[in-house]
Amino acid sequence: MKRTIDPGTGRPTVFFFDHLVFSHTTDLAGNPVTLEMSLLCQMDRPQLQRALGRSIPEEIPADAGARHGLRPAMIWFNGNGWRGIDKNSQIGDLVFLAEHGYAVFCADFRTSAQAHFPAQIIDAKAAVRFVRAQAGRYGVDPDRIGVMGRSAGGQIVSMLGLNDGKYLSEEWKEYSSDVQLVFDMFGPVDLKKSVGMDMEAYANGTADTSRWTCVEQTHAGAYLGGSGEELLRRAAEASPALQVHDGMPPFLIMHGNADPAVPCSQSEEFYEKILAAGPHNVADLYLLQGAGHGTPEFFAPMSQQIALDFLAKHL
Repeated sequence: MKRTIDPGTGRPTVFFFDHLVFSHTTDLAGNPVTLEMSLLCQMDRPQLQRALGRSIPEEIPADAGARHGLRPAMIWFNGNGWRGIDKNSQIGDLVFLAEHGYAVFCADFRTSAQAHFPAQIIDAKAAVRFVRAQAGRYGVDPDRIGVMGRSAGGQIVSMLGLNDGKYLSEEWKEYSSDVQLVFDMFGPVDLKKSVGMDMEAYANGTADTSRWTCVEQTHAGAYLGGSGEELLRRAAEASPALQVHDGMPPFLIMHGNADPAVPCSQSEEFYEKILAAGPHNVADLYLLQGAGHGTPEFFAPMSQQIALDFLAKHL
């Protein structure tokens, strides 16, 4: 069979780049750790040449985004209880953002076995600065960088959304770590409350010990490090819900109302605190009917459209 067809050009070509090194750091034993990110985005020929290093990256003025048609960026941080998972494991769920003109970066961070809090926040902020530093190479608007993450990644991006100037490394230090938007998917944003409840359960014998025998072994305990009062103190420091303030970037929050791992009340309280913290704060909360912890509802067409509308309005 031979036919001539005209399929059209309605669907954009999306390129994928991997193994972009953004940080050289160490683990708890002092061993070297290299952190990488990947990039998923549309590119025209000059942008592709720059991304491949075939020409000198152009310098981009701070206000150049709108004038030069630069794309906004979203940086994705995965979950898995801070214990580590391939940064690209959900790349398929993020293609819709690249198809709508966003540069989608997926970034590593040190696992809880490699380092304790605040190492993961230090890594995430280094990733933001790297993207800003490499904006010219990848055609990114350095003034429109958002972050998104699920579960443990939701806690990380919510910490980034504080724009507090804390937990900074020396890498790419001439660039800002501030972000312009946060998309938090069912993140445990009040670790002090979670850890406190776990400590009480282990103390009174009501905890499920089939998986862990003490609070220090749980996802949050391994992430935070320490024990007793030290663990609670660190949990408070890692709780974005306890540090909200006026002037935070816009927050989009999604949480399943049947989540068995992180109660949706954490997102509800976080949302209310953000709005109560000051007149300049913007936040939208969507409770997904019947959704669990990371179930398919979060990337269903309706959820994707909500995200696209929020990003188009605020980033």
